Amino acid sequence: KYAPHLRGACSAFRKGSWLGRNYDWFYTDEIEFIVHITRGLDKKGNTRYASLSVNSSGIYDFTRESIKEDGFLLPFLTVDGINENGVCVELNVLTPDEERYGRTTGTNPGKEGLCELAVSRYILDYATSVDHAIDLLSERNIYGCFKDGFNEEFHFVVADKDKTVILEFVNNKLQIIEPEKP
Repeated sequence: KYAPHLRGACSAFRKGSWLGRNYDWFYTDEIEFIVHITRGLDKKGNTRYASLSVNSSGIYDFTRESIKEDGFLLPFLTVDGINENGVCVELNVLTPDEERYGRTTGTNPGKEGLCELAVSRYILDYATSVDHAIDLLSERNIYGCFKDGFNEEFHFVVADKDKTVILEFVNNKLQIIEPEKP
């Protein structure tokens, strides 16, 4: 299903109140679908916010074990979306420079783990703002989802009405990139 020799990536942008993206990723005929999550409580009693998001069943095939480890099951794994607080997240492929930066094996060893592919869902479920999303991810041990030839890493555009950032995990650290103001 996945052709590692074919490189693809996604692009995202924000201009004013517009946030856009494309899917320049090599896909087969996998199903793409929209996921609607209603507000509720998670197993720990924390509020999980309502959201609309996009999911690719093709991603699920590459990461079944990671999803089980993190407790996320299809269709809860999402590529991108928006929650009831107006927090948007977009997952984009980041082909790592392994010789220079290594692989993301864990940003906070000893803390609760979260596979990179579950970051979008986590932000949508719990974040009230961009700054809150950063705080949430700073308290987790983010690691790459390397399974069966799927060895890409990801970066994320996270936006709310006031702020946009790019979040990456480089050298096992959360990197926050704030775009220059026009």
